[in-house]
Amino acid sequence: MTATKDDLYHVGLTDDEVRKSRTEHGVNLLTPPKRPSLWKLYLEKFEDPVVRVLLVAAFFSLIISIVENEYAETIGIIAAILLATGIGFFFLNTTPIKSLIY
Repeated sequence: MTATKDDLYHVGLTDDEVRKSRTEHGVNLLTPPKRPSLWKLYLEKFEDPVVRVLLVAAFFSLIISIVENEYAETIGIIAAILLATGIGFFFLNTTPIKSLIY
């Protein structure tokens, strides 16, 4: 396209044109994407393979603990799971990249 002399002095729509366009088409706003809930983001941390292995270990440890009436290992494994998912969730929500994603 070539610029003409009239293009150099074009200033945009007049106020009446803007009002008419807004009544016909609505306000020119972009709606932000819906953010996932914090609960869903926390539950996604359980998809990590290490956490899944710990969940299986906790299940078997719980079965053995019920038989032997010794729950220390099971509590330790569950604490490790909660610690791993909690730290991962915390750092996901405090990174500067979060502002770029949402």
